[in-house]
Amino acid sequence: MLYIIHFKHIHLNFRFAEFDSVLSIYNLSPNDVYTKPPQANLRPTLMVNFPNDEVATKVTSRCVLIHRILRFWARGKTSKLCASSLATPSSFHDSLQSLAKAAPSFSINFTTWGTRSVSLEMQNAYRADFTDVLPLNLVKVDIKSPSLPLHIIYEGQLDSTTNPNPNPNPNPTSTSTSTSTSTTPPREIFLGLEVSLGGNFEKFNLKKRNYLGPTSMDSDLSLIMCNLARVTPGSFCFDPFVGTGSILLTCAVFGGVTMGTDIDVRVLRGKEDDKQGGKGKTSINKTFAQFGFPRPELIRSDNSLYDRHWRTDTGGELYDAIVCDPPYGIRAGAKKCGSRKLTADGAPAAVREVAEEKRSTHIAQTKNYAVSDVMADLLEVAARQLKMGGRLVYLIPTTTDFDEASDLPRHKCLEVKYCCFQGLQIELGRRMVCMEKVRAYDDNKVGEYRDFIWVNGFESADKCANMREKLIEKNGARKKEERAEEEKSGVKLSKREKKKKRKLQQLQDDEGGGGGGGV
Repeated sequence: MLYIIHFKHIHLNFRFAEFDSVLSIYNLSPNDVYTKPPQANLRPTLMVNFPNDEVATKVTSRCVLIHRILRFWARGKTSKLCASSLATPSSFHDSLQSLAKAAPSFSINFTTWGTRSVSLEMQNAYRADFTDVLPLNLVKVDIKSPSLPLHIIYEGQLDSTTNPNPNPNPNPTSTSTSTSTSTTPPREIFLGLEVSLGGNFEKFNLKKRNYLGPTSMDSDLSLIMCNLARVTPGSFCFDPFVGTGSILLTCAVFGGVTMGTDIDVRVLRGKEDDKQGGKGKTSINKTFAQFGFPRPELIRSDNSLYDRHWRTDTGGELYDAIVCDPPYGIRAGAKKCGSRKLTADGAPAAVREVAEEKRSTHIAQTKNYAVSDVMADLLEVAARQLKMGGRLVYLIPTTTDFDEASDLPRHKCLEVKYCCFQGLQIELGRRMVCMEKVRAYDDNKVGEYRDFIWVNGFESADKCANMREKLIEKNGARKKEERAEEEKSGVKLSKREKKKKRKLQQLQDDEGGGGGGGV
């Protein structure tokens, strides 16, 4: 049965990675469900094939990036062509006629994309085209709770800079009255019956949680990460950089059994609640209780010393999913256990033993933890401890000179499934990487595994290091070039004009910025 998926216009490069991962949760093959059209990441719709409404609803309600799913009724370049296909005699036509006659109420919602305005007059002309061929005039209109919720999706065309055309012409060949003077037709028009809305996760928004920190992950992004990790009820989920537990909480949303570690015991214990005038504490456990989830297992641990903190000699593969946002030194630097002091010969100073009576309140000494080592240790833990077929999903910062083929960390036991790019600034972005365990870990090949992680050795590892300093340096160089260009031309641009110019330059230099499909 054909359906129309209507996507949300956020995280465009992540939508197919999420959709494919959710399909695999329900044992559906993407190749059997849809064919990817050109410019799929920029289009709001996708034609899919599901066995029935129940399966369509299950998949849709799990996805963060799907707005709704419609049972396909018609499509065309104009509303006249779209409506005429409904009037053609067929068994499908007869079933639509029967459905429309039997419905006690209906509504026709109008959704636009890729255009800045469609007048109410145009929208009513669209509705009239469809009501002319369906017996909806026998049914009353109910905007709030119709038994037959129909949707018209107007998909406009984008210009060369992926911006919408300002003046749409919905029906260049229609005789319907219109005050538009534009000659730009829509790319396509769809009509469908709403089957289900996408996942509603608004109540888990960061604004509604009682325990947050400067690096708490956006709820939509962390839910997408959990979908890529295929977290299902009973999945054992691990976050080695748990922080305030924002990612671990979204694992619990999907029924995961959660465990997290962090090197800073203070963030695990919680902090005074400012809303209560310092009379109470907020913590990860209280946030979980706020939403009715079981308490997570929280342990103070250093991921660089995983072998010393956890037993790995049992050969057991513990986790179904590892989902995390490693520290990479932009908002919070990475730390590991050890003394920052050095001896006279340059060796790290010995760490003093802590008296037994002071251990409960002791804050351990830490030193800087190179981002290259953070990523290498994370991949090693995933390769050892993930179950076969389990997934590691993490974020990694990247600049414009990052090359996925040579700069993305790899492991011989893990296969890269998706690498989705999210632009943050002109010079900075981050990639959501999903890796799946495909080979058993061999303790005799530890050195071989380590050497394989960074394809070009230090050169690759350095691409992810010192991100804050690199950004300051690049932004300084860019501003210097802009000032020189202004002095040469004698024209001073506003901040908005400069930003627009940089965006156009980026589109020319970096088409796609990393895609978002499988690797």
